[in-house]
Amino acid sequence: MVAAMPPPLVAAAREPFSARAVICGLLLSRDEEGTRTGQLQLLHQQGEPLLHRETQRLAAMIHDLRPELRLPLADLTIPALKRLSHAAVCGVPPNPPGPGGRRRHVDLFEYCLQGCCC
Repeated sequence: MVAAMPPPLVAAAREPFSARAVICGLLLSRDEEGTRTGQLQLLHQQGEPLLHRETQRLAAMIHDLRPELRLPLADLTIPALKRLSHAAVCGVPPNPPGPGGRRRHVDLFEYCLQGCCC
């Protein structure tokens, strides 16, 4: 499965800082015009410009990733994320408020990532 992933994504998943961006990229909505834009803006507004930039760099590769490779990619990040503090790993809300302040639906993939990464 790793051989089927873009090498830059595999490399990013294995490095602590970039592993956070991989997780953020995996959690981005596939709705590029609506929720996804808001998620990226929130990441930038939270004072994480480097994480925002790295997430944007990886986002297109993650978006194009075959669905069956998404969870294995997340799994690759775990050793790198373990080297970070809990606050560093969980500092980015995966489900920011949508229009009107309501939270959007959390799908099974997002739920799994919240359990393994936070």
